[in-house]
Amino acid sequence: MTNRYGRCASRWLRWGAVIAAVAALLACAPVAFARPQTIHGAAYEAMKKWMEKYDKAGFAKVVDFGDRRTYRVRLVQMEFKVDPNLEAIATYGPEPNTITFSKDPRQAKASEMDALGETAWHEVTHALEDQQGDDQTNPDKLFQDRNTWYMADVVRQAVPVLDEIEKNAKAGASVEKLKAYWAKYLKKMEYAATKLDETKKFPPDLALMQKWFGFRANPDEVKALYLSGKAFSGKKWENLRLALQPPFKSEDWAGYWRSTGASDDNLTLTASGASVTGVFTAAWRGDYSDFQGTISADGGTMTGTWLFTPAGKPTPPVQVFTFTFYLNFNRYGDGLWRLQGYFCTPNEPGEQFWIGYFK
Repeated sequence: MTNRYGRCASRWLRWGAVIAAVAALLACAPVAFARPQTIHGAAYEAMKKWMEKYDKAGFAKVVDFGDRRTYRVRLVQMEFKVDPNLEAIATYGPEPNTITFSKDPRQAKASEMDALGETAWHEVTHALEDQQGDDQTNPDKLFQDRNTWYMADVVRQAVPVLDEIEKNAKAGASVEKLKAYWAKYLKKMEYAATKLDETKKFPPDLALMQKWFGFRANPDEVKALYLSGKAFSGKKWENLRLALQPPFKSEDWAGYWRSTGASDDNLTLTASGASVTGVFTAAWRGDYSDFQGTISADGGTMTGTWLFTPAGKPTPPVQVFTFTFYLNFNRYGDGLWRLQGYFCTPNEPGEQFWIGYFK
């Protein structure tokens, strides 16, 4: 009599009882090795994938949708139910420590995984609030959702703009374009914090959300990370640093600057409003230069004249200079001196660069 395993009978006879039994099981009934996934497992996998979607981004060093272990432990402790009549994708409660889904997470399609992951994260967040003694029975729905809707809006609206900032920076976008993206990001963050019904009544407590959930999304931390250079590498990121550097003040120029080349080439500047005076000295050459300059309206550049006094030589004509100063990384200045008189020869273009770090 032939049965559904008949195609494997010849292998059984050929290789012996034990080997054939294994071969038959593998060839004819591979599903026997597939353990059915639990609802908990399916929900956790979707939630984990959703929480890790931006983990490879530079900003992920200071932006986090929550502590993975905290969410995993809380999810495992919960009861899961399925109610096809449920109007929402899922709800937390009213039964203690229970999440009810409208659809079995194990049956979710690939196109539904992102929404499932966010929903699981949302409801587990409520469970974490409950665990912390937060009043989830408060009849004010805005209070109940004050944390979850703020965090969800940040994740949905603001964080994708950060992703666009990094992609554009890598592509060499202009400073102005990156400034516009950053302004858009800040606007999205402000909207989440002040314009939602929930946050207008209950302003977000960022310290509480980080303590309870491990949620981090502070624009100041993101900006500091970008300016530090620790989120990325490569010259293409320079425009992002320039776009985010703080406004200059006249006192930012004042002080002692040392050359990145000769260790005893230095420039000492004094600032008063938009006016700057200074002296450049190079002890090993025995000469010096007197500077007089004006800071630009945006504070980013300084232009003026300088008088070079070479040792044992006639004083040349007054020279001109332009300096651009940066506050990102270690504060540094990038100067261009335009040379006249006997400095210029057919082999010399009449320009000299000087780069110094603030000391």
